[in-house]
Amino acid sequence: MILLARILFCAEMLHICWRLTESVDLRSQRIWKLPLSALLFWTVSASFNLVIAPGAYGSLALAIKIVVAIVVLSFLWRENIAALAANKATNALYGDGHAGGGFRTSYRDARARLANEDFKGAIEEVEVQLRKEPADFEGRSMLVEIYGQLGESDRALEQVAFILAQPSITADQKSWAIAAQHQLRLQKIRLEDEARRRR
Repeated sequence: MILLARILFCAEMLHICWRLTESVDLRSQRIWKLPLSALLFWTVSASFNLVIAPGAYGSLALAIKIVVAIVVLSFLWRENIAALAANKATNALYGDGHAGGGFRTSYRDARARLANEDFKGAIEEVEVQLRKEPADFEGRSMLVEIYGQLGESDRALEQVAFILAQPSITADQKSWAIAAQHQLRLQKIRLEDEARRRR
C-alpha cells in the first residue's frame, strides 16, 4: 500500500513539473529536469514510512536525505515557479495566448515558437493576438516576415497591403512596409523563375 502511495505521489508531482515546462521556451528542460526530479521525488516519498526513534540512525540519515532532496527540488524548479507566477500576473493584463483573453497584444509565445522554427504555431499565436487588435503593426509585420521565410510571397504581400491601408500608419512603418513590399515582389519573381526552370 505504501509502495502504491509513493508511486502515485511521484506520478502526480511529475505531472505538475510537466505543466511547469509547458511554455515553448521551457520544453527542452524536460529532458533532464524530469528524470532528475523523479529520483528526488522518490527519495521524498520515502517519508511515507519514515519513523524516527531514539538511536534509529538509519531513519535519521534517511530524514536528512529527504530534506536535502526537498532543498534540491526547490532550487531546481524555482525559476519555473517564478515564471508561472509571472505568467499568471501577465495574463491578467494580456490574456491567455491560447484563449485570446486580455486587452493588450503580446507576441511572446509567437516569438518562442518562431525561435523553434514552428512557423505554423507562430502564425496561429500571432492571429490569436490580432483578434484583439487587427491593425496592430507588430503582429502584421511578424506575419510578413514569417510568410516571407516560408516563401509564401502572396500571403506576405497581403499583409503588407493591409499595413499600408491603415490610416494611422506612421512614416517609419510606411517605409518599412514599402521596403518589405519591394523585397517580397523580387522574391516572388525569383521563386516563379525557379519553378519554371524545374518544369
